[in-house]
Amino acid sequence: MFFAAATMMKTKACEAIVKILEIEGVTAAFGIPGAGINGVYKYLGQSKQIKHYCHRHE
Repeated sequence: MFFAAATMMKTKACEAIVKILEIEGVTAAFGIPGAGINGVYKYLGQSKQIKHYCHRHE
């Protein structure tokens, strides 16, 4: 399943990243939230397929 060119033009990059991960069968993501990645976290939170595991660093 691929995005049609017209759909891709209207899709935000962060949303496309999460959709592609879902298409590829990803079920878990690990990471540390930060300003540069917060847009992706917005769509990860809406995903019913991908479970996010938040890590902390000291």
